[in-house]
Amino acid sequence: MRQFWAHLISPNLAEDPGGAQWLADKSYQHWLTVIALCLLTGTVLTWSLRFCNAHDADSVILSIMAQQKLTLFYWGQNRYMNLLPVVTAWIDDISTNQQVQVWLRASLAAAYPLFVIVLLRPKASLLLCFAAALAALLTIFQFDLIRILWTDGQPYGLSLALMTGAMLLTSRLGGRGIAWPLACVVLGSVLVVLAMLVNASLIIVAAPLFGLLILFAPSIQNVLLLAMSLGGYMVSKKLSNWIGGREYDNIIFDPANLSTAWNRIMAEVDGTALGLLAFLFVGGLIVTQMRHRAARSGGDPVVAPIAVRSIALSVACLIYMMLVPNIEWVILNISHVRYFGLILVLVTCLFAVVIVETLVDGERRIGMALAPPVLLMAALVLFRTSWPIAFPPSDQCSFIATEPGGAAQSSEYYARVALDRDIHLILGDYWKVWPAVFEAIRLSGREDIYGMTLRAEEMRPQILSRLDGNADERLLCTDRDMQVCLQWLTFSLGSGEYHGKPLSEAIEVVEEGTTPAGQYYRIIDLKEGEPMPDAALSEGSGQSR
Repeated sequence: MRQFWAHLISPNLAEDPGGAQWLADKSYQHWLTVIALCLLTGTVLTWSLRFCNAHDADSVILSIMAQQKLTLFYWGQNRYMNLLPVVTAWIDDISTNQQVQVWLRASLAAAYPLFVIVLLRPKASLLLCFAAALAALLTIFQFDLIRILWTDGQPYGLSLALMTGAMLLTSRLGGRGIAWPLACVVLGSVLVVLAMLVNASLIIVAAPLFGLLILFAPSIQNVLLLAMSLGGYMVSKKLSNWIGGREYDNIIFDPANLSTAWNRIMAEVDGTALGLLAFLFVGGLIVTQMRHRAARSGGDPVVAPIAVRSIALSVACLIYMMLVPNIEWVILNISHVRYFGLILVLVTCLFAVVIVETLVDGERRIGMALAPPVLLMAALVLFRTSWPIAFPPSDQCSFIATEPGGAAQSSEYYARVALDRDIHLILGDYWKVWPAVFEAIRLSGREDIYGMTLRAEEMRPQILSRLDGNADERLLCTDRDMQVCLQWLTFSLGSGEYHGKPLSEAIEVVEEGTTPAGQYYRIIDLKEGEPMPDAALSEGSGQSR
């Protein structure tokens, strides 16, 4: 047993020669080509007419944050660090800001396969593995899942890119004195801390993944990555506790939660294609192990290194899928598919890379023969997914979900009503308000137009200052039900009173109407009016992340 263990693990704990050699074998031309493909993919998806007019409140609010108030985390919560809004805060035009943020999200998300490739270290061409994995993602995922994981306001692309950067930095630490390894460790630690601040759920994959690799493929790199991940999560948790807010991280184990999650996932992927990839993946691992055993010499491990890493990642993904559907926050959000996006990405890329590695088997001529058709397939899948495209700049892209029947379809109309009547406060439904605020800021170039709905508590000082300086302030409410208008007014002010009077006695409806799309609105004066019953704020309204 001891002899088996000794052969199973890597022979050199001080430095992982496989990682160093793998990185050295990949030419900078391949890396530059992959980076260019990521940027191209981000550009195509950003200005695709299928995606550029599908941005809801969760997406546009990030540009509003960059314009109005930068906070450590996403407004109204103590997680999901506002890193991209900070990066783009210097862009004053909110429309340009939104487009740049979306392009950065999509470009970073296009790099999803790199995490798996760097982890597995296949002998096959970097470019070939990347193209195959990207093609698999865009083929298997349905439109809405691609929108969520590439262009929507999501943390996965950025956090996984940061973790990939840390893995690359720690791939080769020996033979360069002390300064280079120390710099790599420090910079890698910073990247992992940022990754955990952006997406704390990454720890659910990273901890078991690197922990298993320490057991079965020990190296300084894996030890460092586990320590960095745990440290980064602790920093993230400390900052979350410092920000405060209600936590929904209780675990409620119930088989029904797993069933709900499974149904959500299968509604957003091509189950047949994913099942076929899984079958080929298992077959690929078996073939890879048989080849490894046939070519194995005395000092080689019993199990093929790529098989060890593949199994470790598979187990980490399984742990995530068993745990996350039972988290209270996910249950409250009805197991939305975005909470499983990270695992869907990792599993699909894992399957694709192992299949490519099995086909190529280290043979350069086979890789060269496969590369052109695989690259062509990736290009065709990308343009099939994104066509038609409105290359920038184009007025065909509103970067708001303007499709008929959508909550935000009247955003421009609401904005123009507010601007025509010099209204600076828009309240009501979350999905209507933030797109309307975005449009009002875009059309006017002013930043003093505020939303009064879920997540508006971060702007409460500015809202109260606005009301204190304007005794007869008018509000635009996007809801037909006056009780809903009162509900969000109470929520945004943090009180049921206005200048010492109950809100129900301090408002007067001065105008009502409907938009061309048939959506209702009313204009309210904050002054004495007919008494109305108080509205109690109902917990759980609006959107949660």
